Amino acid sequence: MTLGHLDHAADRRARFGGSAMIFMCGSLLEGARRHDVFGAELPAFEAKLRNWARARGSDGRYFAMPSPGDAVDGVVVPVDPALIEKADRTQSLANLHRAIAIVDVDDVRTWAFVYTRREDAMRVA
Repeated sequence: MTLGHLDHAADRRARFGGSAMIFMCGSLLEGARRHDVFGAELPAFEAKLRNWARARGSDGRYFAMPSPGDAVDGVVVPVDPALIEKADRTQSLANLHRAIAIVDVDDVRTWAFVYTRREDAMRVA
C-alpha cells in the first residue's frame, strides 16, 4: 500500500460522515455504550488496527496498546470535533488518552484515533 492510498482516505472518512474516525475495540464496541458516550446512534464499520494489540488493564477495562506485528479487530465510528471532545472526556475517566494509528477499513488503509493507556499492570487479553 502506498502513501497515495492515505491521501484518498479523507474521501473515505467523508463518505462515512465524519471529519475523523475513532477505532474501538473495548466497551465502545457495544452500540448502547456508544450511545451513552456520544448521545446518539453512530454508524460503526468493521476495521482492523495494525501493529496494536488488545490489552486489559488492572481495572479490567479493555483498550488497545502498540504491539508491532499484531492486529486488533474492531470498528471505526465517524466523528466530528464535538464528538471527539465527548470521547476524550469519557475515556479520560478510565485513564485512557487519544493516539493516532493506522487502520484498514474496507480494504483501504487510513488513520483513526484510538484510545490507549500507559499502565504498569497491563496484559494482552
